[in-house]
Amino acid sequence: TSTDDIDQFGGALLLTYNWTLPSITWLKPITGLATTYTGRSYNAGENSSSAFDAGLVGGVDLAINKGFSLGFEYRYMMNIDYQRDKASTNSDVALQKLGSGGEVKNLESFDYQLFLLTAKINF
Repeated sequence: TSTDDIDQFGGALLLTYNWTLPSITWLKPITGLATTYTGRSYNAGENSSSAFDAGLVGGVDLAINKGFSLGFEYRYMMNIDYQRDKASTNSDVALQKLGSGGEVKNLESFDYQLFLLTAKINF
């Protein structure tokens, strides 16, 4: 079984705050919190999983003009909870073995980091 037989969908909810620096109006630091939900379907729908993650957001926006900014954002996401169908065959167990030494480590249980380049239109 190969791991390229995974269909995935997800959504995110972010709560961020853009700080205003009194002396540098064109640079705005960003801090916040994020939550994500990810659903996956394995082996053409034979098995499925869902994961809920939460994390911290940090970054900076550079104002090009009043209506447009470019930025950089960093997110550190931690798995809070996940559910996965039980593996029904040996090949499904092989798909779950992402850890070393034969350890079953579900894809849903990993913490992860995102580095994002952003473009924002303000209206």
